[in-house]
Amino acid sequence: MVLFKMTEISKLQIVFFTVGIFSSLSLAKAGDEKLEEISVIGVSPLSSGSNLLGSQFAASDDIERIQSSSLTDFLDQGFLGITVNQAQNNPLQPDLQYRGFAASSALGLQQGLTVYQNGVRINEPFGETVNWDLLAKNTIADLQLVSGGNPLFGLNSLGGSLAINTKTGFTSPESKVEASFGSFSRKTTSLSFGGNNEKFGHFFSADVWGENGWRDFSESKAVNLYAALSWVFDDSELNVFYNHADTDLKGNGAAPIELLELSRTAVFTHPDRTENNLDMLNVRFNKQLSVGQSINANIFYRRNKTDGFNGDGSSYDECSNSTFADLLCLEDDDQDIESDALDDEEDFGDDQLIFDQHGNLVSAGFDAINNLTNRSQVSFGANVEWSALVDTSDLKHNLIAGLSFIQGRTKFDSAVEFASLNEDRATSRSGLFDVSAGTDLLSQNETAGIYLSDTIEFGQRWEWALTARYNSIKIISADQSGFRPALDAEHRFSRLNLGISPRLKINETMHAYLSWGQSMRSPSPVELACSHPDAPCTLPNTFLADPPLDEVVSSTVEIGIRGMSFDAINWQLGAFYIRNKNDIIFQTTGGVSSNVGFFDNVGDTRRLGIEASVKGIYQSLDWYLNYTYLKATFESSFMSSSPNHPLSRDGGVQVIAGDSLPGLPDHNLALGMNMHLSKRISLGLQVDLIAGQYLRGDEANLLAKLDAYSVVDLNVTYQHSNELSFSFEMENMFDSKYHSFGLLGEPDEIFESFSNPVFLSSSAPRGAWLRASYQW
Repeated sequence: MVLFKMTEISKLQIVFFTVGIFSSLSLAKAGDEKLEEISVIGVSPLSSGSNLLGSQFAASDDIERIQSSSLTDFLDQGFLGITVNQAQNNPLQPDLQYRGFAASSALGLQQGLTVYQNGVRINEPFGETVNWDLLAKNTIADLQLVSGGNPLFGLNSLGGSLAINTKTGFTSPESKVEASFGSFSRKTTSLSFGGNNEKFGHFFSADVWGENGWRDFSESKAVNLYAALSWVFDDSELNVFYNHADTDLKGNGAAPIELLELSRTAVFTHPDRTENNLDMLNVRFNKQLSVGQSINANIFYRRNKTDGFNGDGSSYDECSNSTFADLLCLEDDDQDIESDALDDEEDFGDDQLIFDQHGNLVSAGFDAINNLTNRSQVSFGANVEWSALVDTSDLKHNLIAGLSFIQGRTKFDSAVEFASLNEDRATSRSGLFDVSAGTDLLSQNETAGIYLSDTIEFGQRWEWALTARYNSIKIISADQSGFRPALDAEHRFSRLNLGISPRLKINETMHAYLSWGQSMRSPSPVELACSHPDAPCTLPNTFLADPPLDEVVSSTVEIGIRGMSFDAINWQLGAFYIRNKNDIIFQTTGGVSSNVGFFDNVGDTRRLGIEASVKGIYQSLDWYLNYTYLKATFESSFMSSSPNHPLSRDGGVQVIAGDSLPGLPDHNLALGMNMHLSKRISLGLQVDLIAGQYLRGDEANLLAKLDAYSVVDLNVTYQHSNELSFSFEMENMFDSKYHSFGLLGEPDEIFESFSNPVFLSSSAPRGAWLRASYQW
């Protein structure tokens, strides 16, 4: 299916530019109407402006109005520039992409978004990942997506930063119970109650989610508990937040295209199970020192224990030496790094005999493996920020100065268990392990930052925002097993990042802005532990060597204009240019699903894009139209390791500067509407049109893109009374059969008759749910 032709896209871009120009010319007709007021304040993790130019904002009412099943679904539907793919085929484990940067739970992606919850950075310390299953949508009071590399948001904010504030007894002094059920045996229950007596406030919530999943062997469940206690004094406020989550998710990932042609619900190998257990405590304090002057501070502790069980095809082979034909061997070129753990292995030509933990040879009857992992990630730290409004005779200043410190500690254990495949391709348990493939790693990363910002108002029309942040990072890793001394290392990174953004108030209905900003991302501990091309690791399993990587430095230029026309139409138009220096990608060296490889600096990458949005109200109809064009390319030529590529030479393909980054669609068009059919009944409709993307592993763009696709979602709400409401939600209403993600793998390791290396993540079929909500 071809959804977009270039001529159609060109026409669409012209339409949006025409809308902007026409709206500008029509301002004279707008009368006294005014655009939403732009807050003349600075922006940081502890203080953000809800209408900051270039950012997107949503309150809890907006989240309630869009009947989405999760936070990432809401962002996908309601925010410009965001796409979501289901690489794991689990609704709570999506890959969220913004401007070509990811916030995902999957190790190996180019993580480039920072997520804050009540001022706490919740990117996990080991790999900068974001576990969306630990964020309950019903606890969110408001959120803001700040675009571009704003220096104040610290590490990893290459594409942008998401700042989330959760509910308190003062922001949400109501109680609510909600339940839903429907397709895939999905059932959800949410209970919350809050209130305050003007001095003390409380808010508590419990969310339970569970389903059998639409794919085979994909049952999942998640429990999120949340509490907030608040005290308000004459000139200060104290909030204590606590989060607990316990999730058990099955995400069986992409499957060979030949298998999906036989059954859309089939899985390749299983199980692929991730269990998260979270506890987070955050104390946040605000005090007004004087008129226009305040101090914000928080201190936090966060612990997340992640257990993983991944049944997979085996990387071992039957020994080629006929004397040992019934035993497992490892080819020498699969393990080039010397290790004391290999002393018990014997060489036989090109093979190495494998021994289990008891010193016994391993039977060739084991045709699969279980990757068992345990990550215990603890982070704690503090932020303190001073802000002041200074009004001189000619200028107004909004000053922000802050200090932050975060320490993250990760204990990573892994083991490879010999297994056999059952008839349904589930792996068995044997209790026998390859001691040479296990990992016992301890890592610690410390990040200290100091930042400054001055937003200067010149008269009635101009603002200039000047920002600077200095980051200092230390990462230490230590092998605890005694088998992998190459993992013992210490790395240090530091950099001063700057930003400047002039903003112009053209008139009461139009504002324009221009910004330039820098950000950086230091290599994460998992990248440093898996960065040797001669010692590829299995994600997220075995680490062998720890050579240095360079930090990624990002520079963003952004320009935009927003306005109001015809009394009720808000529009915005913008363009951005982001260039990453020394970008890091995961280079695969093999594996059944291309999960064996190493991280590498591959030179520069670029993201160039246009974003346009129009929304309005006409009588009983609310509507919006969002469009994003993204061209993400490699700007340096390099040899990409891709042994599963059908056109590879010596296991690699040549990437030329200008080739597109895989996994990122060029075009994203979303149309949404909500019509009030009566005082009690409303109808909502969302249409998404997404262009094709290259497969991961095809960085050289030698194969065809995935087909473009469209998907339609529907919801109907019946407001029985002020307290009681019912809704009906339908996703993928026309049951479109599309693929939002693809990679190259080795299907013949499991299916000898399969030859096509393309693995795809199928779309979820049509699903429908009924929801009831009672609020008092």
